[in-house]
Order: sequence, then C-alpha cells, then structure tokens
Amino acid sequence: MFWSISRIGKQLRIVRGVLNVIKEVPIDRASDISLAKKADSELKQAGWKT
Repeated sequence: MFWSISRIGKQLRIVRGVLNVIKEVPIDRASDISLAKKADSELKQAGWKT
C-alpha cells in the first residue's frame, strides 16, 4: 500500500495531537525506522526470536 505525502502528514498530525506534541516533526524523521531495524538486528544477534 502506497501512502501519499499528504496522507502521511495527516496521520502525523493525528499522532501529534494524541501525544500532545507541540513541535513539528519532519516526515522523514517520523518515518525513520532505522532504530527499529537496529534493535531487531541486535535482538537477533542476542538470540531473541521474533
């Protein structure tokens, strides 16, 4: 499923409202999943199963 930039922006506004975030978060930063990928890799190396 492809999400347009407009739809992603709308989703981020909803999330900011729910979390009461005042500061703007750039779309590229909000959609950066590198931390999750790194954590997944480290957990796999430690023997965790997903």
